[in-house]
Amino acid sequence: MASQGFAFDSVNYYDILGVARTASPEEIRAAYREAVRRWHPDINPSPEAREHFLLIRQAYEVLSNPEKRQAYDQTLDQSSETQEMGGTAPVAGRAPLLRVRVSYALVNPLDEPQLWYAFLMIRPPWSPPRQPRPLELWLLLDRSSSMLRDGKISLLKSVVRDVVAQLRPTDRLGLVAFDDRAELLLRPTPVHKRAIFMHALEQLKPRGATEIAHALRTVDASLGKTRRRGQGHTLVWIFTDGRTYGDEGAALRLARQWARQGVICDAFGMGKAWNEAFLDRLTGITGGTTHFLENLEGARAVVRDHLRRYHHARVRQLYLHLDLTPGVRLHALYRMSPEVAHLGLETPIPMGTVGPQERWLVLAELELPPLYRAMPGARWKVLEGRLEFLPFRGAVHTDPFRLEVHVEEAPLQPPPTVVRHAVERLTWYRLQMAGRTAWRDGRIEEAQEMFSHLAQSLARRGLNRMARHIQQHATTLAQEQRLDPEVEKALEFGTRMLMLPANVYEARKKYRPRGSGA
Repeated sequence: MASQGFAFDSVNYYDILGVARTASPEEIRAAYREAVRRWHPDINPSPEAREHFLLIRQAYEVLSNPEKRQAYDQTLDQSSETQEMGGTAPVAGRAPLLRVRVSYALVNPLDEPQLWYAFLMIRPPWSPPRQPRPLELWLLLDRSSSMLRDGKISLLKSVVRDVVAQLRPTDRLGLVAFDDRAELLLRPTPVHKRAIFMHALEQLKPRGATEIAHALRTVDASLGKTRRRGQGHTLVWIFTDGRTYGDEGAALRLARQWARQGVICDAFGMGKAWNEAFLDRLTGITGGTTHFLENLEGARAVVRDHLRRYHHARVRQLYLHLDLTPGVRLHALYRMSPEVAHLGLETPIPMGTVGPQERWLVLAELELPPLYRAMPGARWKVLEGRLEFLPFRGAVHTDPFRLEVHVEEAPLQPPPTVVRHAVERLTWYRLQMAGRTAWRDGRIEEAQEMFSHLAQSLARRGLNRMARHIQQHATTLAQEQRLDPEVEKALEFGTRMLMLPANVYEARKKYRPRGSGA
């Protein structure tokens, strides 16, 4: 994937490696190896990689040497930046919190609507915490009878064991099992009592159907009693292989309630039959993400990334407020980093959180009304916006912004590279969605044409492996008139992953689902 071309924030050596200031030598070595894997110029093609790789080496040289580290820590103690690292106030003297690139700063006064894109690059106002934040994590485990097929129950138990192994002594974990009813297996319990979790996990016996709302209600009944406000994140992770029927409205209402409380919900789908559209909507309401778990290696990578982000979160939640000028329509809103998500359009829009060296990247697709009556040379307001950063303690930080266009009869300039890249990758994602829809509607030839067009577009951008896989699926569709549900999931999440920033995409390619070719 081509580079997004963003400059890095000025961060200290601990920020560069993504570790706490109290990190042990072993943690520093592990973080260094992981950073090298992600940023070595031979692996990462982005222009920033070489510069950042040099910073990584420099940080490791200092922090791996006890004498140099002690001297460096003394300089940090004397700096104003370190005094503000606790997450209680925005860091002074840093880059702006928001940078925006739009498809066209100048638009023609047409007598018809026109699409317009805004790409938002949002930096959190606080640095990572000195110590990992404590988590209250609820795991909602699908035990419906379909989990017995294809080794899904074994995969689920392995993932839960891995979660328990990666949590910290300050974290608490709750377990809920659900089918067409829900059972509270364990209230939030300190993670050092690992034997308790292993015993509860062994009680997971598949049976019944899938109704997710029951599990959410069980968690909600306990949240007020167990939640430690102001210290760390409260998280709900749903693991499921099925489709919930008839209780979608109740589940979405609870998600909206949790969004106001700062609770983030993520979902992890397994197998062929789970409903990614519903789970995308459910998690998006809270600023969370949906993932496709096909194998244990990929699941471990996703769990590791999520826990690292939440342990070192820079904000509890970011809310995006948008006040559109009458006539302007917001068609779609996509978060492209730190995780890809199709966001809701009801303001305020929860954006989730970010960890060390992460930021929010958001693409907004809007429709401008006919502007033929606008005064030539005038600046026309598209929207007023506001970023609302919710801290773990202290006052909420807000940052207002305004997006405008210049209305004038003149040749349009090409959109900025970063906007072109984002829209191109969104187009790839939509092409596979349109192809799948056409196949379901029986328009086989049309679906094949869409997949072939997508494969050709990917090949032109050098994504040859994925292009070959998609072309193979197009050929199979034409010959056999079928598209396997597991292939559908691989297409959905393979093209979705392409929307990630270049460095994150490269780091995750080795965990791609089979058949995605991403």
